[in-house]
Amino acid sequence: MASLAYVVSPVDAVPEIPLGPIGLVDDLMVIIAAVVYVRGLIAARRDLGQAGLDHSGHAPRDLPRQPPPRLPRGRRGIRR
Repeated sequence: MASLAYVVSPVDAVPEIPLGPIGLVDDLMVIIAAVVYVRGLIAARRDLGQAGLDHSGHAPRDLPRQPPPRLPRGRRGIRR
């Protein structure tokens, strides 16, 4: 939403009126960044769905819960 507001707003980092087509470069970069970000969100949601998880990363209630992973016995990761 913020990228759409930036593109349609009259205030730009690089103004279009004095610079002509060069002034559209910042708008184009904002649009490209927004598309890449949304595609990443869609891919992450698709990966969660394929893993059997809901959008919050939790297993749905109808799937059996897995026990938490156990730490190995011994020093338990303490370094000296």
